Amino acid sequence: MPCISVEDTARSLAFYKELGFDVDSSTSRPGDDIHMLLYQGGFCAMICRNEDLKQ
Repeated sequence: MPCISVEDTARSLAFYKELGFDVDSSTSRPGDDIHMLLYQGGFCAMICRNEDLKQ
């Protein structure tokens, strides 16, 4: 499963939404900053903060 590590998830998600992607954060646990990136209903990648991947 591809995971895109970003510095600012809110800014990155806004960018992908402008490109026509959907975001699903329903599988995240409280406090997680991990989001599923979907295109036309299909899974594409996970988006998470750089700091979360380091842990």
